[in-house]
Amino acid sequence: MQTTGRLLLARSGGVRSLPGASLAAAVVAPAAPAAAAAGGPAAAARWVATTSPALAVPPPVVPTPVAPAAAAAAGVAVGAAATAAGAASAAATTAAREAAAVAASQRQGESGKSGGAGGGSGEGGDVPPGGEGGGAGGTGPSSRGKGPLSWPGLAAALAVGTGLLYYYSVEKRAKLTRLAAPSTTGKATLGGPFTLTSAAGTPVDSSSLHDGAFMLLYFGFTECPDVCPEEMTKISTALVSLAQRGVPVGAPAGTAAAAAAAAAGAAKVGVNPVFVTIDAERDSPARTDEYAKAFHPGWVGLGGSVDETTAAAKAYRVYFAKGEIEADGGYNVDHSIITYLVNPKGEFEEFYGKNVGAAEMAARIDAALGRWRARPAGGAQPPPGAAGGAVRPAASAATPAA
Repeated sequence: MQTTGRLLLARSGGVRSLPGASLAAAVVAPAAPAAAAAGGPAAAARWVATTSPALAVPPPVVPTPVAPAAAAAAGVAVGAAATAAGAASAAATTAAREAAAVAASQRQGESGKSGGAGGGSGEGGDVPPGGEGGGAGGTGPSSRGKGPLSWPGLAAALAVGTGLLYYYSVEKRAKLTRLAAPSTTGKATLGGPFTLTSAAGTPVDSSSLHDGAFMLLYFGFTECPDVCPEEMTKISTALVSLAQRGVPVGAPAGTAAAAAAAAAGAAKVGVNPVFVTIDAERDSPARTDEYAKAFHPGWVGLGGSVDETTAAAKAYRVYFAKGEIEADGGYNVDHSIITYLVNPKGEFEEFYGKNVGAAEMAARIDAALGRWRARPAGGAQPPPGAAGGAVRPAASAATPAA
């Protein structure tokens, strides 16, 4: 029996233990002489070495002491080798994992393709981008693996685009039709009778100014720095052009100019230009008339009280506003720049803005006169001087057109 490297030998006198060095000798020659056994482990070992040299156990080898510096160098070398081996192992592990991931991705892509072709029965697992599968027959709701545009989506986009194109074409045709259709809008509801004061100080009813003729009406003030002079010059140029076409200019009914025009047998309806001040505080009727005639002798200048001139301006929706009073007491008046044409019935015919030149104004007025002459017989113009009860301007207030 072995117990901690010692052997128990049974003999007649009791039990003794042998060290591990005599274990083989005791096993091979259990019947060793009693003298060897009694001599102790050394005697037994000698007996074994003598009788069976092959079984003799050599004495233990005692290691030679190593210097501390050598031991440290050896430890560093071993540590470096271990570190290098660990790095190599980690690199190999990483490469193996990447290879496994690529292989798994390829297997999943092939699985997705086969699932899309044959119809899977699973829940529709993950499919890498670009996979064409997705399990067309699968029961799961997953839609991964489909491309960015499917045939149903393409059809829907085509249908929407076609509808929009059709709607645009229909709307465009409708708009062109509306633009080509003749306008059915009537004349603006502006204008109306007014009563102001002439240069002679007599009241003048507006009906006398368009009695048998057209009235060309402009609102301004005599101290206007630039706009009024420009517009009065333009209108006067148009009046000269109309006179050259045989249109009587500045011959209100009941005046000497009107009588002279009738005696000359004028075939065309005349035009009476009228200038109305919007600055009654500074412009007297005489001053207003003098200012107007400086541009053309056919003008008739009218004034009156602030209430009277304001009422006339409001009838034609003229905007005007008094500016700030300066140190010398002067001020400016801001106002709209519109010239109005009124037919012999006292109805508004058309207007001319600042952008309309003299030539265009003359041509449009002449056309309006032509339309008036060509109107149906039932709308015959009233004969000159037929506006009973109207107060006429003084005969000297207007002179025949040059």
